[in-house]
Amino acid sequence: MSAITNFKDMIIDLIGSIPDSVTDSGEAIFTDGVRDTIERFAIINPNMLHLFSEAKSFQPDKGQLIENNHIVLVTANNSVDDISCTMIPVYMKQKARKGSGSLYEATIYSPVCYILDKILYTLPDCDYTVEVVEESLSEALHNPLGSIAIVAGTPAVGDIFKVSGTLDFTGSELYLAKNNVSPEAGDYFMLTNVTVGSESLSYLKKSTVHMVTVGEVVNYESGISSILYFPSDYYRMPIYYTASVLARIKALESIINNTELSSALSALNAAARKLGNVETLISTAADTAGTHFDNISFTKFDTAIAEVEDIMKIQSPDWESFIGDEDAEMSGAILGGVQARINEAQSQLTAIGKNIETASGYNLITQGYAQEANAIFQEVQSFMYNVQASLSRVKAEAESSIAQANNLSEMYERMFIPYQQKEAK
Repeated sequence: MSAITNFKDMIIDLIGSIPDSVTDSGEAIFTDGVRDTIERFAIINPNMLHLFSEAKSFQPDKGQLIENNHIVLVTANNSVDDISCTMIPVYMKQKARKGSGSLYEATIYSPVCYILDKILYTLPDCDYTVEVVEESLSEALHNPLGSIAIVAGTPAVGDIFKVSGTLDFTGSELYLAKNNVSPEAGDYFMLTNVTVGSESLSYLKKSTVHMVTVGEVVNYESGISSILYFPSDYYRMPIYYTASVLARIKALESIINNTELSSALSALNAAARKLGNVETLISTAADTAGTHFDNISFTKFDTAIAEVEDIMKIQSPDWESFIGDEDAEMSGAILGGVQARINEAQSQLTAIGKNIETASGYNLITQGYAQEANAIFQEVQSFMYNVQASLSRVKAEAESSIAQANNLSEMYERMFIPYQQKEAK
């Protein structure tokens, strides 16, 4: 079996597969792991940060953008060597400038650096900028109209100047000072001798900052993987970080994307909706029956009967003598009133009977719905059992992935233990 050389396959070897929802095979998470590893080293052992740093060169007066707070080293060149710079607060930069007369004045042998608006600068920087023309170095220094003399007044040994272009003096002094490399705009040079006939200068390399960088991941999925500005001895750390995160995603996917559980839940929801619909019908039928029962009222019936009684309360000694009264029209009217009230009472009694009959009918409907609801309830119970069984299987699978993720995470944490900086006793 051939050796695994890329990060993706190393991670698959740990967790079995990449989760379907992770479209980049976990590369973005792996980069997060690189960043997390560096941040952990910054906490437990800052002396190791140089292992993850990138060197960036810059002109002292132009500065370098600082991308994070992890600056390992800043150097400035004195034409012979790169000298470590002392970091000073930005408010002291004027005291550090050449000619300030302050105890804090920077020199090429004791340079300083400061940060202003996220830009890192070093001092000393150039004393003036020179636009070299077609002339000798001696002419540039001693001719009042020479390119150096015209901006410096009286050039002196130790003066640092920056060239604005690529033109060299006729004696190729800039080319020779750069060790046979043509000058470029922005190059720094220092006058080392201004005596007529013995003029000389030296080249000052750019300042350099060694800054912690989250390096680019190269060949994550194929070939031989690597990480820029990241020692290969520590590759296993972001590998385990990524594996632990992906294992947790797999656990989540096993729940969300489980078709068995999803189908069981859908069936349960459908049955629950059916039960809810029947409950609504039961409630409606019961309300309707209740309404008809509420409509059963003997008040109007009682009123009609009472009115009959009132009509029948005549002043004559008895009903028979009243019937024999000569006023047939009056007796007919009274009898008609009695008949009308009797008819009204019968009508009210008929309505009462209909309400009772209708209400009883709705009660029968309600009972039928109740039987249907009971059958659906049994169905819901069955689906609930299926959901519980599916959930138990999904839970077991998810717990397995979570346990794997926890184990990988713990192993990742333990990798840093040997590198923890011991506290002084």
